[in-house]
Amino acid sequence: SPSIAFVDSKFIVVCSGGMETDPRINDIFFIELSLEGDVLGNEKKLSDGDMDLRSPTMAFSGSEIGIVWIDYEALAVLLSRYGVDGSEIQGDIFVTGSADITNGAVPVVSAGSNYFVAWDDGKNIFVSKIGCVP
Repeated sequence: SPSIAFVDSKFIVVCSGGMETDPRINDIFFIELSLEGDVLGNEKKLSDGDMDLRSPTMAFSGSEIGIVWIDYEALAVLLSRYGVDGSEIQGDIFVTGSADITNGAVPVVSAGSNYFVAWDDGKNIFVSKIGCVP
């Protein structure tokens, strides 16, 4: 499912999409939209390789975007930092590999120079603080 945020007088959408030839391979995409909903420029592919990445969520810090997704091959939750234009600032920060990640998207929020990611294992709720210097 896609995630959307209002950033610097435009909308940013991140979503996952698969290859028609192999539905087990999914990449993460970054799309900029005008206030009218028109696509601005080309979509950007944020991931690369033969991986199964899904359920991206994002948070805008005021100067950058933190995007979290689930890597179903590695059974891990990862966070990467991007500029508002989709340029990578810092990639693949490991959040957890112990979560029951079959429950869908993992929420992320920004608070100053930190991102907070939450997930559950079906019994308990966990929160991880990822400190970043924007």
